[in-house]
Amino acid sequence: MTDFAARRGFDTLSQRAQLRRRHRAERRFRFYGMAALSAAILFLALLLWTILGNAFGAFQQTMVRLPVHFAEDIIDPQGTRDIQNLGVADYGGLLKRAIRERFPEVTERRVKRKLYDIVSPGAVFELRDMVMQEAETAGTGDIGIIGSTRNVWLTASDDVDQFLKGRISVETPEAHRRISDQQIAWVETLVQDGAIERHFNTRFFTGADSREPEIAGVGGAVLVPHLVRYINPHLSHRRGRRDPPGRTGPEEQVDRHDRRQHQQSGGRALGGLRASGSRRVFELLRFSPVGPGGRRHGTGVDDPADDHYRLARLLARRSAVDKRSRARDRCQPASGDRPPRHA
Repeated sequence: MTDFAARRGFDTLSQRAQLRRRHRAERRFRFYGMAALSAAILFLALLLWTILGNAFGAFQQTMVRLPVHFAEDIIDPQGTRDIQNLGVADYGGLLKRAIRERFPEVTERRVKRKLYDIVSPGAVFELRDMVMQEAETAGTGDIGIIGSTRNVWLTASDDVDQFLKGRISVETPEAHRRISDQQIAWVETLVQDGAIERHFNTRFFTGADSREPEIAGVGGAVLVPHLVRYINPHLSHRRGRRDPPGRTGPEEQVDRHDRRQHQQSGGRALGGLRASGSRRVFELLRFSPVGPGGRRHGTGVDDPADDHYRLARLLARRSAVDKRSRARDRCQPASGDRPPRHA
């Protein structure tokens, strides 16, 4: 009995020690799991903070205020107030005139080109949209914007925008940056006059892709795939129902001896197969001009358009027969070594 108790107590102590070790291992496992999750969350937060910090500038857009005179001799020299003529007016000349009036001391042609680069090329369309919007609102009445002078906020160029956001440093040599010292002086003059501000970039959500970064947006990339997914199935389905491939109507009779017409009918079958999609494959194959055995539907024995099909099959069959014959000859012994045939 004593030996049994001692033996039982020894077993109990070893089990308790093993249980304590298991509990410690469990606590270590939980600690390692929580540490891994905390590190993952920390790195994810750091990544999101970096992305948002670098991309926050895209939600702000640098705008330049210019007094623009909507001269009638440029917008509508004939005075007809026709919407089509207003849409094709020389708004680029209107913008250049406004910039020259803002900086009248610039007279050289080469320096003027640098001066025009302060404003985005998309500013031309902004002026056009202002005139067209007021023309549509006024209808047949008088368009008040024509002949008037208004302070207009226009989009600055991407170089000016990056400079004001601190992405381009003045300490960088002029030969290694996209904006010159003269342009920086003009921008600083506009900043001192309060003619440059940062507005919320709504075009980033409504615009499409563009070669000019300051007027590009993600609206087109978001909208176009949904339109394609909606329109493409309807067009493909109607195309397949309207023009069954390989079927000729009463106005189009196929000559059995004209090989070109057979090839055109096959081309129509393949074109209809691509346009209709996988759901109508079996229906399109029913109208295929190629029948069983490699012969085309509606072709006779003497049809020259079918000769190349029959010739290819005949050559393939002859080559197979020749291969079998050569193999049989190699397996047979010579005529003098053949054993006598028993009766």
